[in-house]
Amino acid sequence: MFKKLMQSFDRLLGRGVIDDELYDLLEEALLEADVNVQVSAEILVELKRIVRDEKITDPADMRERLKLAIADRFKQDADVRLNISLSSPTVYLFVGVNGVGKTTTIAKLGQKLTRSGKRATGDLGRTCGCRYRSGPAGIRQRGCHF
Repeated sequence: MFKKLMQSFDRLLGRGVIDDELYDLLEEALLEADVNVQVSAEILVELKRIVRDEKITDPADMRERLKLAIADRFKQDADVRLNISLSSPTVYLFVGVNGVGKTTTIAKLGQKLTRSGKRATGDLGRTCGCRYRSGPAGIRQRGCHF
């Protein structure tokens, strides 16, 4: 996602000027990279403030500021530990469109929890996954519980 976004931004730098059109094109690039609308707006407000406060005139100087503004959105001050139910089973729900890494994430989580002594139940055994199947049978998903 970020590689494509930064490539888009690098193409925008070729314009050589910081103006409303650049910000509009950057907003479009953020949204096309699946950045949330509100987060995109926050990033743009922050970037505009930085450009104004630091008197940045070269779009290339904006690149690092953009990277920092995006990275700031990933800082987590809250407790991000995985919650495990006191009574079995603990069930996790993974939702996302095709190709975002749900199956990979579930498999990695299953492996981590299994290594920590948790036991997977269900028909997927020690590795977890979810599958999307279309066709006459419709959608069928499988999961695992710990």
